[in-house]
Amino acid sequence: FFQQHVMLSEKQYMLLNYWTLASWFADLLPFFPCLAITGPAFSADLLLRVLRCVCRRPVLLAGMSPAILRALPVNELMPTLLIREPQLSKRMAMLLEASTRPGYLVASGKDVRQFYCAKCIYLGENVQQPMLRPSSVHIRVAGNGLTPARSLPSSDVIQDLQNQLLYFRFLVH
Repeated sequence: FFQQHVMLSEKQYMLLNYWTLASWFADLLPFFPCLAITGPAFSADLLLRVLRCVCRRPVLLAGMSPAILRALPVNELMPTLLIREPQLSKRMAMLLEASTRPGYLVASGKDVRQFYCAKCIYLGENVQQPMLRPSSVHIRVAGNGLTPARSLPSSDVIQDLQNQLLYFRFLVH
């Protein structure tokens, strides 16, 4: 699927395949690394949109803050957050880092919540050392390397693919 829509290296295709399939089993894993994307915004946006087609319960977000996390039903939905945040603060990076393992709680108003789920974040174009380094998988996209081979599939095709991946989850789980 990735090869049909984005042009990356073989190693990057493999990393994306493993990470994407793991998003369907995040609730069963003791650790889920963030996928950190760097490079030109246009290329990163295309990759985020392709990931939205194949990840479990994708939520495409323009920005990230503790308030946004509190507004999402992360515990109940266990989504895959696809975040475009080239101005990620050090504090937010630490929160995302801590949420790569289940069990860490964050105060949210009058209660505490866990924010463990699959997360992919676009960090910007000229980031040499992503802030999420210890617990992340890094993909650097090129400016001209992500020219789509085809346009993104229709909603019906995406839904069919999502249904197939959900069926795979039920078979394996």
